Amino acid sequence: SSTRCKWSEEYQADALSEQISAVLSTPEASGIFIWQYADCRVDESWFASRPKSQNNKGIVDIYRREKLSYAVVKELFHTL
Repeated sequence: SSTRCKWSEEYQADALSEQISAVLSTPEASGIFIWQYADCRVDESWFASRPKSQNNKGIVDIYRREKLSYAVVKELFHTL
């Protein structure tokens, strides 16, 4: 994911794939959850440096449309 543009969906999908795969391959791990399901607007003073003043870490966008990371997460969870 280091070659991907920060804040892009591709970057997020790569990062989640790496992170979730690492946890799922650890026998000592008892579970995992997605921290943020949907993107959301936040106070501009808090995330002034974020695109559109959004916390864009969701696997669906602000309108609940699936992002690239949604398919990645779905595939990883279906291979359990």
